[in-house]
Amino acid sequence: MDWYNKWPGKLFTENLKRLGNTVGYLTLKILLTITHSDSDSFKSINIPEGVRYLPHSLRYLVWHHYPLKSLPVHFEPNNLVKLNMSSNNLQELWNGVQNLRNLKDVDLSWSMELVKLPGLSQAPKLQNMGLRGCKSLCQLPNISASIEYLDLAESGIEDLPSSFESFENLVSLDLNQYGCLRSLLKLPTDIKSLKLFSCVRLESLPSNIWKLKFLHELNLSHCSRLKILPKISEITSHLQTLCLLGTGIQELPLSIMNLIGLDTANLSLCENLKFAPNYSFTSSSPLELHLEGCSILGCIPSLFLSMNLTSLKLSYCNIPEIPDWLGSLSSLKKLHLRGSKFDRITSSIKQLHNLIYLNISHCKNLRHFPELPSSMAIVEVNDCTSLETVGPYHSIQV
Repeated sequence: MDWYNKWPGKLFTENLKRLGNTVGYLTLKILLTITHSDSDSFKSINIPEGVRYLPHSLRYLVWHHYPLKSLPVHFEPNNLVKLNMSSNNLQELWNGVQNLRNLKDVDLSWSMELVKLPGLSQAPKLQNMGLRGCKSLCQLPNISASIEYLDLAESGIEDLPSSFESFENLVSLDLNQYGCLRSLLKLPTDIKSLKLFSCVRLESLPSNIWKLKFLHELNLSHCSRLKILPKISEITSHLQTLCLLGTGIQELPLSIMNLIGLDTANLSLCENLKFAPNYSFTSSSPLELHLEGCSILGCIPSLFLSMNLTSLKLSYCNIPEIPDWLGSLSSLKKLHLRGSKFDRITSSIKQLHNLIYLNISHCKNLRHFPELPSSMAIVEVNDCTSLETVGPYHSIQV
C-alpha cells in the first residue's frame, strides 16, 4: 500500500469515511474518485461505516468500484447531472421515484450485482445510459424519450420496450451479445449506430430496418438464428456496409439490389447460403463481396458478372473450378481463393487488368499456374503442394 500513501486521492478517501458528518459537505457539487483499475490494492480499500450521507447539492458522482449495495437512503439526486459508477457492488440505486430533472448521463456498466433500477421517466434530460454487462438486471425501467445513446450490450435484460419507435432522439443503440433478443420492433428512423453483433437468439429484424436513413453500417455477425432478411421495398442509398458473417442466412432477397449504396457485403461463414440458378444481382457501384467459408456454395455464381466487383473473397468455399467468365470482372482488384479444390486457374485471369492481389494458398490440388496480368503486385501460393510450374513473377510469395 506504499503507492496509496502517495496517491493524490488519499486525503479524499480518508475523509470519505466521515461523510456521516454533513458539515462541510452541504455544498459539494462534484464527487470524483480515481481508481487504478489494475490494482487489487485499491479495490481492497473499504469504508467500514458505510456512506451514510451524500449532499443533495451533488451534480457529478463518479465512483468506479463503489463497494456498497446501494446509495445512501436519504440521498436526493435532484441536482445530479452525471452518475458514473461502473464495475460496482450495487444491487439497486435508490427506492421509489426520484425527481431527476437534471440527470443527463448514467453509466452503470458491469454492475454485475445490479438487479433493479428505478424508473427514469422523470429524467426529461437523460441523453446517455450505459448498462453494458449488467447480467443480473432483467428488466429495463421506463426511460425518458429524450435518450440518445443506449448501451445494453451483454446485459441480462429480457425484453425491450415496445415504445422504442417513439424515441425520436435515439441515435445509438448497442445490443452486441444481447443474449435474450429474439426480435426487434420498429426502430427510430434517425438512428445512426445499431450494433447487433452475436445476438444468438435473434430471428427477425424490424420491417423498417432498411429505412433508417442515417444508418451506414449494419453488423449482424454471428446472429446464427437469423435466416431471412426483410424485403427491401424501395431504393436505398445510405447503407454502405452489410455484415452477415456467421448468420443462418440461406439466401439473399432479390430486392437486395435496391441497396445501391452498398460497397461491402460480408457473407463469410454463412454455411447454409445458396444462390438460386436464376438469381440476379445488378450493381453499378464498386462492391467488395466476402463469401469465405460458405461451404455449400459449390461453384462461383454467374450473377457476379452483373456486379461491379473490386474485391472477391471465396476462400474455403470448396470451389471445384474457376469459370472462364472470371476474366470479365474488369474492375476486380483483389481475389481470394485460398483452400479451393480446383487443379487449374482459367487463363482468362490474364484479362483482369486491374488485378493487383491474388491469394491461392492451401490450394493443394493446384498443378498449373497461368500467365497473370501485368498489374499484379502480390501473389500468395503458400502450401500449394501439387504445384508444378510457377510463372516468373517477382511478387510471388511461396
